[in-house]
Amino acid sequence: MTLTVACLCPAKCGEPPIVDKASHDGPAATAGHLGDGHHGDGHQGDGRRRLYELGVQLNYSCAPGYYVRGFYRATCMAEGRWVGPRMTCRRKYHRLLTFAGLLEISVLRLAVKRQKYKQ
Repeated sequence: MTLTVACLCPAKCGEPPIVDKASHDGPAATAGHLGDGHHGDGHQGDGRRRLYELGVQLNYSCAPGYYVRGFYRATCMAEGRWVGPRMTCRRKYHRLLTFAGLLEISVLRLAVKRQKYKQ
């Protein structure tokens, strides 16, 4: 006779997706045992990894100087998989710096024209 044991415990998600130059808020994760020898994302070096409950939603935000482009939320779904975010962090003030550069060039040109006019 063979006895098969199945875990009927609810699935949990491992580490959420990583987005360059972004971090997320959300509830603290619980520590879970890595019984299958898996040492993927979230491995804490002691045989444990952080786990998130099903339905947890994490809101991502970009580092200072960057803004969110796209969908900023990740959700822990069934089978322990994350859905989202679909975003990137873009540098702020890119257009402003470009505008400032153009303004500086225009002022320099105006100064050169004034000098030529005075001569």
